[in-house]
Amino acid sequence: MVFRGAATFIVRLSRTMISRPAKPIFTSSIHQTSKFTKHPTRFYIFPSIYRSFLAPTNAQNVSSNLVPFRLVLDDIKRRFFFAAPRGSHLLLGLLGYSLLPQSSYDAGHFDKTIHQIGSLLSKSSMMDQFNQEDEKHYQTVLDNYELGRLIGCGCNAAVYEARLRSSNSQSNESDIEILSQHSSNNNTDGESVTEVQCQTSTCMTDSCSTNSDILPAGRFNLAIKMLFNYGVRSNAEVIKKAMDKELIPLRQYFTHPNIVRMYSCFVDSFPLLNEAHEHYPMAIPTRLSPDGYGRNKTLFIVMRRYDLTLNEYIRSHQPDVHQRLTLFAQLLEALVYLHKQSIVHRDLKSDNLLICESTGELVVADFGCALYQPPDLKVPHQTDEICKGGNLALMAPEILNSEPGPKNYLDFDKSDLWASGTLCYEFFSQPNPFFHGTLRQDTYDDQNLPSLASPPIIERLVHSMLFKNPENRPSTVLVANCLQLYLWFKSLKSTNELCQVYMWTALETLFSKHTLTRVELNLKKLFFERQTSQTLFRAHTFLNQL
Repeated sequence: MVFRGAATFIVRLSRTMISRPAKPIFTSSIHQTSKFTKHPTRFYIFPSIYRSFLAPTNAQNVSSNLVPFRLVLDDIKRRFFFAAPRGSHLLLGLLGYSLLPQSSYDAGHFDKTIHQIGSLLSKSSMMDQFNQEDEKHYQTVLDNYELGRLIGCGCNAAVYEARLRSSNSQSNESDIEILSQHSSNNNTDGESVTEVQCQTSTCMTDSCSTNSDILPAGRFNLAIKMLFNYGVRSNAEVIKKAMDKELIPLRQYFTHPNIVRMYSCFVDSFPLLNEAHEHYPMAIPTRLSPDGYGRNKTLFIVMRRYDLTLNEYIRSHQPDVHQRLTLFAQLLEALVYLHKQSIVHRDLKSDNLLICESTGELVVADFGCALYQPPDLKVPHQTDEICKGGNLALMAPEILNSEPGPKNYLDFDKSDLWASGTLCYEFFSQPNPFFHGTLRQDTYDDQNLPSLASPPIIERLVHSMLFKNPENRPSTVLVANCLQLYLWFKSLKSTNELCQVYMWTALETLFSKHTLTRVELNLKKLFFERQTSQTLFRAHTFLNQL
């Protein structure tokens, strides 16, 4: 890679040398060209390379001169990189930095360069094109949508594929783009949810069964989650407050590629669809069915439609080891983001991990059991009435085994990490040892965990996530960094070698971002964006000690 990068650099350098002179770098009087001077002043076309290799400066001061002046590099960006992203003036500096002798690295300057890499990548548009920060969820009614097949049904909700009724089948705009435009232009306060009248359409009333089609496959790129309301009176504000956990991704305006994308929520009357009597008879309101126990109104959530659950994707696609680790890395990135927002999911399972079949993007869904508990995710556990979350089979040992007491706490800091460690077995097509009853949280031993059909170092990393004592587990961000190091970097033993390869990988990401998949691009962006020299070296050390 080094030789190929050097050859590419030489070709582009030669191409630029024969172009017209660049703008001046320095503005001092000795470098100014008089209007009466016959011959123009000679300027350096590549100031960062000049500073890195030719300027008489000490090795420890090299990295402080890596970033050239903006005006000159705007011209270099135009002539050398041919429409490179804004801020690419750092690229040549990274090239010079990565070619320096390994003994000349300085920790302070390296940390500054890492920060500049993160800032550069954070400004580039690598995230999902639908995750715009200025989007606000807006109010609507059920009659605005056409419902398709029943995608899934659980104890608390049913999910239908959907599309906007106003969208034209011949239009180039997708339903998601229309939703994004509506939400971007809407200035209504997102905390209010309007109470609307029952307007169930004929299309929805005549909705098909799970195995039938209304429109050809692929026409529905939205999904509507209809929650079951058994005990909350039919008032919009009361329903909103009672089911607020489901709306955490919407209320917090999440813009993360690995969190389910929600567009809007609204309260409307419960529709009587054909599937209702078969799949959720008890959720039907009494006025519509004498055997039902549901209330007249409930909450609907409009979200992006995803094709498959984790297990369905694994069975149908049989991904290789690298692809499985890429999927698992996306789960860890979602947990890192949630932890940063002081949110714990508390119901991680394969059915709540959804995948877009065309891109391989994985998202975490179903926040019905989520907890927002700043700043440390600790909840007083004084009585048995405190909710510990859902899915007892994958509940972390410190949560499941906790006993109430006047000074006791439920510490959820690493509970999602533990659950994701158990799910890693399912990522590799193995039965979950805790979900299928092989092991129990209160009796298992750290030394007798089942083997994992993965590279040995990944198996040891997963086993460290499953330590019974949460104090012995690594942090979520440390595990995520270790997995990303394994994915994108070769086996590195020395710190100096890590610094050099880190710079080359940053260059490769910036130069070849149009050839990478969206998943690879988002993973690398998230990794580079949060790094400091301390977190990078800590992950490198931890990975080498496994």
